[in-house]
Amino acid sequence: MINIEKVVGKTQILGRPFNGRTLTVDDLHRLKLIPIQEFTIKERTIYLSDIFKTPARRLGCIAYVQKDDTYSAHTFFLSRSQGVWRLVRRYRFEITEDGREKPNWHDKGFGEESLFAPYPTQNALKVSNPILDIGEEAELVYFGTCVSIQDKDQYEEVISKEPILLKGNFYSDQKKVKIAPEELLFNNTDDEPDFSIVRGSWKTDLPLYGAATVRAFWSKDERLCYLFNQTDKGRIWVSGIDNRSALTELGIREQWVKAGDLTTPPWEYLMDFDEETGVYMTDQTGGYGDVENRHKSYVDMWKNYLSKIPIIIEYSEKFK
Repeated sequence: MINIEKVVGKTQILGRPFNGRTLTVDDLHRLKLIPIQEFTIKERTIYLSDIFKTPARRLGCIAYVQKDDTYSAHTFFLSRSQGVWRLVRRYRFEITEDGREKPNWHDKGFGEESLFAPYPTQNALKVSNPILDIGEEAELVYFGTCVSIQDKDQYEEVISKEPILLKGNFYSDQKKVKIAPEELLFNNTDDEPDFSIVRGSWKTDLPLYGAATVRAFWSKDERLCYLFNQTDKGRIWVSGIDNRSALTELGIREQWVKAGDLTTPPWEYLMDFDEETGVYMTDQTGGYGDVENRHKSYVDMWKNYLSKIPIIIEYSEKFK
């Protein structure tokens, strides 16, 4: 049984004040964001709160991460398009006319994948109703554990700047050009996911996709852990890749895996069409988006891209 008072009593929050108010451990306790799950990664204990509704239609969670004989509180959020949990560490804001801070951008670290929550955390944070609603204080909780993008932060001191790269054809030389899906191939079988053993499987409810099953597989050399998401409507994608490096006091790994186009999500950004130039100002589809199937700022990537990736075809044949 979790000794809630002991954990909360030894917890520190190192975030900056948000709109003149500093988030406190008492706030977390009062809002019922107390430790309810416990597990250990690389000899570091983590406690997780309930999942709560956050600003901008996101879902969040507070992680209490062991730091020697104390704990530090950090916010994790569920990526809408990718369907995985990531650390919220720094943010940028603008000042509104009434003098309030309005966050307008999440820091993406050395790359979004460098903020990826480890597989055990992903497994623990299954989304199901009801979600905790903490009302107007959600914004304070969400950003109260973070620092501003202008502030010096320990993130860059404890996370490797250089990623682990997959051995294969997954990385385009040009930012807005994607590798053709049929050509996303491994050139070293050790890096491939081993579909013969499902290491973990759970149901979740993703805000952008609905009901989904997540399955975890080690690579054939057991160095990497692949997470595959599969919706009840049949869309499949590699949502993230974990590794075995040490866990930092931020609740994320020291090293991270950059998977390039292999982790393309089913919904991708395509927005702000410029009529003068005839191009989209934000286009992460590489030209593969199905513009006939849109959701707000997103377009579908399943029809023209994900469904043609060899490793996803192999997965779909095994887990129909």
